[in-house]
Amino acid sequence: MDFTTIRYDVSDHVATVTLDRPDRLNAFNQTMCDEFERLWDHVRRDDDIHVLVLRAAGDRAFCTGVDVQDGIDTAANVWSQRDPGEQLGPKHNHV
Repeated sequence: MDFTTIRYDVSDHVATVTLDRPDRLNAFNQTMCDEFERLWDHVRRDDDIHVLVLRAAGDRAFCTGVDVQDGIDTAANVWSQRDPGEQLGPKHNHV
């Protein structure tokens, strides 16, 4: 799989995912959210993956949350907005 904000590797039934935006303290933007959604779909369908390990590149922060400069796509109406973490987490992606 080809990603720009995360690295992905599988070895011995273990998937390793690395947040790969150390210059932005691994803050997530819309691209990362979309990539995680694709990743979870892949992991859910691959019976060869038994566990997933989440890591982060760099040595200053694991993840500082939403990238306030890049931002994420949100609905104009506050009541229609989704939690950006839904795309990132396994539970909301049925994994």
